[in-house]
Amino acid sequence: MGVVDCTISMFKKTEWLIRYYPSYKALIQEKKAKIELLQKYGLQEFSKSIVILSASSNNPNVGLEELLEEEIEKNIKQIAWLTKVVELIDMGLFEVRSDPYYGIIELKYWRRWSMEQIAEHYNTATTTIYRNRDRLVHKIKNVVFAGDRLKTIMEVDK
Repeated sequence: MGVVDCTISMFKKTEWLIRYYPSYKALIQEKKAKIELLQKYGLQEFSKSIVILSASSNNPNVGLEELLEEEIEKNIKQIAWLTKVVELIDMGLFEVRSDPYYGIIELKYWRRWSMEQIAEHYNTATTTIYRNRDRLVHKIKNVVFAGDRLKTIMEVDK
């Protein structure tokens, strides 16, 4: 998980969030599965090839049980953070879902089609695709960044 660079435009930040939206959703599922495995098998059996380092690792009195709880708690916090980001993007996508050019979002950001391929798919000029892509991303941006929603999420301790 990365934090969006503050020196880039809100438009570019929105594009970045849209592009990685499916990855965030997949990461939530991976972390949930990891928690289940940790709860079922514990730290020692979860992966013998991974060394778990924690804030309390320097304390020789900390046992595996405490390290296990710490690892599970860390994953729960990350899931909560990722879920808030996904929900925020969902809100933005919902705003434009009924737009006739909504498919540009999927084709451009999730399937990684070129603008020329998308224009061919829509049987229109690339300038039309660029214009509508920009319009959709701006609408999503207005939802995602309204009232510093995303900034609040990004500043929360993950």
